[in-house]
Amino acid sequence: MASVGDTVCAAPFAVIGSIGVVTQIPNFQRFLNKHDIDAYLFTAGKHKRTVDIIGEVTEENKQKLQEELDDMHRAFKDHVALARPRLKDNIEDVASGEYWVAVQAKELGLVDEIMTSDEYLESICQENELIEIVEKKRRTVWSAFHA
Repeated sequence: MASVGDTVCAAPFAVIGSIGVVTQIPNFQRFLNKHDIDAYLFTAGKHKRTVDIIGEVTEENKQKLQEELDDMHRAFKDHVALARPRLKDNIEDVASGEYWVAVQAKELGLVDEIMTSDEYLESICQENELIEIVEKKRRTVWSAFHA
């Protein structure tokens, strides 16, 4: 995740954000029952698999899965707020799962600089000594005939 960087750069056309958690689980239980197909899932631990593709989906299990997603989202928001302290007070505004183009994201504090990767590389070339490494391939006798 970019949030741990000292400076977050994004191209003007970049899509930034999506601080959220999502899961999508199709459930084929009714189909399996309708066609007399037995499917078995074995687990250890009451909540090892709360919602899956073949089992009965109960309200209790849906609630448990939602709690787990909420816990993950809370941890994600805490991570971003810790890595980008200026977002601490408005983390709820940017942790809605939405995303923005880089210019909007900069206004929200998700991005520090608007620049393409080429512009970034060009900017660090001026500040640092660059060394070019070139690999020269040795020519073989056979390469002279295939050139």
